Amino acid sequence: MYIAPPGHDSLPAELLKIDDDELFVLGHLHTILVKVWNGGDVPREWKDATIKVLYKKGDRSNCNNYKGISLLFHVGKVPIKIITNRPSAFCEANNILPEEQCGFRSGRSTVDMLFVVCRLQELGRRKKRPLYMCFVDLNKAYDSVDREMLWKVLARAGIPAKLIEVMRQFYDGMRARVRMDDGELSDWFFVTQGVRQGCVNVVQDLLRRGPRGRCHPIQRG
Repeated sequence: MYIAPPGHDSLPAELLKIDDDELFVLGHLHTILVKVWNGGDVPREWKDATIKVLYKKGDRSNCNNYKGISLLFHVGKVPIKIITNRPSAFCEANNILPEEQCGFRSGRSTVDMLFVVCRLQELGRRKKRPLYMCFVDLNKAYDSVDREMLWKVLARAGIPAKLIEVMRQFYDGMRARVRMDDGELSDWFFVTQGVRQGCVNVVQDLLRRGPRGRCHPIQRG
């Protein structure tokens, strides 16, 4: 059985799964989350992360040959999951997402897109027209998200201002520190760019569309 490693608080995830204490723990967690939703501050511990550095391969002096795993406060993962799922539900209920987006949506998967690709190939052959495809894998996509742009795109999509403000609260003042192989810890530093893995999956298409209004055509001649 896989046991998720604890964050800097040393509390295991199993704390939230114990039957005897479930109502007690989740009851207090619900009280805190309601206060946050009503305008209170997000606890500092929910924002902080300890990054464990793992060597992959190659030259050990090259930082690109390492990857970091963020160890988070497990109790804080629950409200973060709840809050970040709200935009998904809102987008689905209000038909905001484009029909061609199948990733990270309930009842849809890559199988739908594979069907579309196969169908396009069939139509291309039938009409004897060339078909071109472009596959893009964004490098460090989550780490490079401009948060201010994210809030603007969400607002433009019609996401309630209250929800955007709560999401912003979870990221304002976010800190991290690095734990080396020998257990030594770095000083805390602020993380001002990027979002956590999976946080904005459902609105990624909106993010790609967001900056288009700022683009200018290339002048020729």
